[in-house]
Amino acid sequence: MKRRRFLQNALLGLSGLIVGCRGGGGAGDVGGPPVSDNALAEGQPLRPLAILRNQNAAPGQFSASLAAAPASEMLRAAPATPMCLYNRSYPSPLIELTEGQHAAIRIDNGLPQDTTVHWHGLPVPPSQDGNPMDPVPAGASRVYEFDLPAGSAGTYWYHPHPHLNTAEQVARGLAGPLIVRAGDDPLVHIPEITLFITGVRLDANAEISADNAIDWTVGRQNELLLVNGGHRPIHTVRPGATQRWRILNATASRHFRLALEGHELTLVGTDGGLLAAPIGGLTEILVAPAQRVEIVVSVNPTPNARYRLQALQYETDYLGLGTYADVGHWQPTRRRAPTRLSYPSHCARSPIWGWPAPASVSSSAKSPVSARAAAQRSPS
Repeated sequence: MKRRRFLQNALLGLSGLIVGCRGGGGAGDVGGPPVSDNALAEGQPLRPLAILRNQNAAPGQFSASLAAAPASEMLRAAPATPMCLYNRSYPSPLIELTEGQHAAIRIDNGLPQDTTVHWHGLPVPPSQDGNPMDPVPAGASRVYEFDLPAGSAGTYWYHPHPHLNTAEQVARGLAGPLIVRAGDDPLVHIPEITLFITGVRLDANAEISADNAIDWTVGRQNELLLVNGGHRPIHTVRPGATQRWRILNATASRHFRLALEGHELTLVGTDGGLLAAPIGGLTEILVAPAQRVEIVVSVNPTPNARYRLQALQYETDYLGLGTYADVGHWQPTRRRAPTRLSYPSHCARSPIWGWPAPASVSSSAKSPVSARAAAQRSPS
């Protein structure tokens, strides 16, 4: 409680915060918004995430179902791409839980192979965590049940974790965000969005390409970066507005140095939930594979502006194979109405393996967040 009160008081000094939070990432139902004829078309509006409905009206109870099954989506104009989806939703639906709830989530496995559902980062019993030793066979079902203890509020994600087939099932679309909310969240008054970053790599037949020798050596590379299933989407925001962004790195092996043009970022949360105090004045934030961060962004008041959320090259990509597309654009309009956030491309070789450092990148171009965040991060 003290931690949350301190965080709230500290953030009040940043700028005028907007009242009236809508919640995690958009409206929708289990099926989600329809995918366009070309889902990878650049510059479309940021998609709202479908929300997995709670089918239990009893207080303190959450019951829902996920069906994992083969599907196809028109990622390019043609042909359709074979995928595996939860509830035929792309991206997978957002699951919203609350501290103190008892969750019971059924998984129906319509895949031709074993699967599980792993609740990445959640404090659940081993028997309910979807580990590879506890598979759900093809054609079978099971119910995962767990309680959300006090102090578990934060940003998580869920995905399969079967033996040998985890990477393939995730690459084909089986992954989604999960938020645990607290009853005393000090930032609940700030409008928020959820940015679920994934990568897709298609072959000449528009199919998800298999891993190659380089992927097995340095991690899967040359993927097209997607945010909420869209390629370089545009997020429209009122000039001068303040928002809370939950950012999830659901790529297999990509490290992102995220930077928003013309803005400083305030880190308020990581994998373990809210920090003891906000870390402001950051020009970039490092987000590792599977990591989550929560940031507060106050948009410049200039109307009709456009800003890119950039994924800067990180030093582990020593072969220069990563795709560095902007994650999004902020764009304020003439009056006090939308700014737009979109997602582009910046490639700067890291100063390692003897390569000279470009003028715009120092030899210590690591995120300034890592050491301080580790020191101040609250226990999960």
